[in-house]
Amino acid sequence: MLPGISPLMRLEHAAALLSCAITPLLAQSVTTTVTALVPLHVQVSSGLNVAQATQPAGLLPAAGQASAALSVTDVASVSWSSLAQSTDALVLLRQSLSVAPASAVGATATGHEFLVEFTAIGGPVPAILEIRRQTEISQGLPASTVAIDLHNDGTIDLVDPGTFSMAPQVIAGQPLRVRVVMSSFLSTGGGSLTDVHLTLRPANDLIVVQSALGCGFGSGALDSARLDPPVAVFADRGMNATIVSSGALAVYVVGLTQQPVLLPPSGLVPCLLVPSPDVVLFQLAPLHLALPAAVRPLAFHLQAVALTSVGLQTTDGYTVIAN
Repeated sequence: MLPGISPLMRLEHAAALLSCAITPLLAQSVTTTVTALVPLHVQVSSGLNVAQATQPAGLLPAAGQASAALSVTDVASVSWSSLAQSTDALVLLRQSLSVAPASAVGATATGHEFLVEFTAIGGPVPAILEIRRQTEISQGLPASTVAIDLHNDGTIDLVDPGTFSMAPQVIAGQPLRVRVVMSSFLSTGGGSLTDVHLTLRPANDLIVVQSALGCGFGSGALDSARLDPPVAVFADRGMNATIVSSGALAVYVVGLTQQPVLLPPSGLVPCLLVPSPDVVLFQLAPLHLALPAAVRPLAFHLQAVALTSVGLQTTDGYTVIAN
């Protein structure tokens, strides 16, 4: 991908790749919190019989719910969960109502307001936020409502969205805040389920394409290895790649150019190692490559070679372009 590269430049780029592989830079991460801006009240009622539950306003635990029930079929609940990982940060908000058919039971979960915050730790993080609403409601019953206030500035930006993606932005200093307002109710038999998914992913400007096919198929080896597709991570605007091995000894091979080498066959598919062997690493942990602005633009090739009981085998290979 770097036509006409001189041996000296190739050596310099290889040294930069090796440095990125073994020396994490800022190692940024993202945390997420969910706050109830008002008490979260749910209720199921039939005449004078009332069941209700309330989650007080304030910072919520990573996962929880408030649920009220008159019976196993007459239930109202609100729940939430959040999870921050190296590859994404996830929040799920849910309202669920269920009333037995042909009954005089009502169920409500109205006026719930959540504040979702994504905070960058360790330095600025370029990211993109996707908001997705999913609803399942019995035919003929009123729809739930969802309103989204991007940046929590008091203005409703989205009403009953399907799927919406914000433009990529850098989270630094202040968290990215989103206010979510949800309401659901049933006045007759049926069900209503409303989910709001908020997913924050790295905006690392990476393109990953498969460039080689592994040769383990049909080899008969009980020990093998595969290389999962590289994924963008929040840390260092970089990416992680993982070898999953079932007993085989495997190494990562990273190259700045394609320099195909045909290895002795061990199965039904030819074993082709595509990257030039500029960097060869053995490690049990996932391979993390930091890709800061100083090394961009950069294109490289990644594959793994495994020593199995039937000989050397190559995994699927990938080309990564960091713009």
